[in-house]
Formats: sequence, C-alpha cells, structure tokens
Amino acid sequence: METGVVLFEKEKPIPPYVRVSASSLKRVVRDIFVSLGLSGFDAEIVADVLVTADLMGISSHGVQRVERYVAGIENGAVNVNPDMKFTIDYGAIALLDADNGLGHIAGLKAMRKAIEKARLHGVGLVLVKHSHHYGIAGYYALKAVEEGMIGLSTTNSEALVAYIGSVERYLGTNPIAFAAPRRNPPPLLYDGALSIIPVGKIEVYSKTGREIPSGWVISRT
Repeated sequence: METGVVLFEKEKPIPPYVRVSASSLKRVVRDIFVSLGLSGFDAEIVADVLVTADLMGISSHGVQRVERYVAGIENGAVNVNPDMKFTIDYGAIALLDADNGLGHIAGLKAMRKAIEKARLHGVGLVLVKHSHHYGIAGYYALKAVEEGMIGLSTTNSEALVAYIGSVERYLGTNPIAFAAPRRNPPPLLYDGALSIIPVGKIEVYSKTGREIPSGWVISRT
C-alpha cells in the first residue's frame, strides 16, 4: 500500500533481530493464515494490514499480533470462513454482520462500502457487528484518502481502562483514526486509542524484556 505516510512512532529494533523485506514478511504472514484455513484473498488482506502497521512504526499492531490471532482461530473464537453480509444497506448507511470473522477483512469491506456510499450520497456510514480485532484503525481511514475522501474509522473494545482514581476496568481503549487528503503528500492522519497506550504496546514490551514505564498500568497493590 503506497500512502506516503511518514513514520509517527519511531522505534529502534531491539537486538537480536533479523531484517527482512516487507514483501517477504507479507508472504510469510499470508501463508500462516492460509494454512489455518483462510482463503488466499482474505489472508492477503490480514497480512497487508499487519505489515503496513510495522512499516508505519506501530509494532504494537504489527506482525507481533499474529500469535494472538492464531490462538483465536485455533480455539474456535474466530471463523476462518465467514459469510459476511450487509444486513442493512439503505441510502448512506449500512450494517455488516462479519459472522465472527477477522476484523481486518470486515474493516476493509466496511470502508469500501462507505466509500461507495459517499460517492452516491456525499457521506457513507457503515457499522460492523460480530467481528474481531481489526489492527490499526488508520489503515481503513487511509483507504478513503486514496479515493480523495476524508476517512474516519473507530471501534469499541473490552473494558481495559480505569477511571481516574480507581483501579477497576470500566472503559474500552476505543481506537479512533481520522485521515484527510492534503494538497501535497503525505495525507493528514491521526490514529490513536483513548488510553495512555494500546494493549499491544504492553505485549511488545513483554516480548522484548523491557520494563513498563510508570503510569502505563495500574496494580491493585
């Protein structure tokens, strides 16, 4: 995906590491999901979202997430052959039932429908239900930019965030991304969560053996 987006999360690789090309990494990720039962077309979408995240410097939502998605497929939580259908498709709005499929596939399908509706009505609003984690929200918002439109992509999440002064989980991280074309590239893009950091960042720190900075998490003790 050629978007001209600059890196906005500058991270230095933690040794030991192996440098590989984005295209070869994408093939490996695609093959993993094909081996688990996804179609080549769907696996290509998932691989593109994950590798794009790493290219943008968002390792929390890159290929390090593969392990979690694989676990979801193997325990039956994720449907590898979903029958995704638009149960509502009227005017500028639509509702996609993702049939418990991976969110990357549903997210792209929903944004493409929203773009289609925006061409006809000036705006398109598409909701998704029965889906799973969809990676970086900015991936989908930028799809609208590629068509010369403003894109907005957001999702809910399980309760992971505490109110100030409390230790209980009450709020979701609720990621949101906004993208708009500019006269000269790169496009404008905001992609973030409504929490101090995404859960994936904690996973990255754990896998690389780094200490979590103070203020990121709350302990009952």
